[in-house]
Amino acid sequence: MHQAGVEGRSRRAHRLVVPTLIAVALCLAACSSGPSPAKAHSKGAKTTTTLPVTRTTTTLPVATPPLTAIPGAAASPCGTSQVRVDPSTSNGAAGTQVQRFIVTNTSTTACTAQGYPFVSLFGPMPQGGSTVQANLTATQEPIPASFGDLGQSGGVQTLSPGGSAVFFIKWSDVPSGSAQCPTADGFDFRTPQAGTSDQRLIYYTFDAPICGSTYDVSEVLSDSVTS
Repeated sequence: MHQAGVEGRSRRAHRLVVPTLIAVALCLAACSSGPSPAKAHSKGAKTTTTLPVTRTTTTLPVATPPLTAIPGAAASPCGTSQVRVDPSTSNGAAGTQVQRFIVTNTSTTACTAQGYPFVSLFGPMPQGGSTVQANLTATQEPIPASFGDLGQSGGVQTLSPGGSAVFFIKWSDVPSGSAQCPTADGFDFRTPQAGTSDQRLIYYTFDAPICGSTYDVSEVLSDSVTS
């Protein structure tokens, strides 16, 4: 009977050990195949992310030299604002007066002038019981071709920076009948190719009064023409 009790206890112990070993084996298999909870949710863990590097190439502008006039290239017409007008010599004989004016290019580029400049004389004129500066009633005409070099065509005059050309104003100082001969204190001026809005006042007191209904103006001529 003692032997039977021992065998019974042995069988019961065997039945308890086998399930326990199976449970341990299953636990080890599960723990080794999955991520560790402690690592997956560890508090304060730092994650480093490497971002792609983008390279940008910037092309800087290249400085260019200032533009210069090309030798032999055609220059643009002189604007009134590009030139200065100064009185030069004057001559008078037999009632005819001639005044020479110098046109100087004050800009930094060459320019051209061809033909007659616009000249409108002004001076003291009576108006409403007083005297005001106003355009004279005389009008501009070309100097006759028979009047020596001053009546000839000037062609294209190219004025380099600081270069000059000339023109002449011719008029009579002999009264005709009872007509008045006003004095002139200057003139409105435009270069031959300038627009009507591009003009300036040239102040110059003429030595002799302006008689008659016209005064004559030459073309723009070479500065070698003196009379």
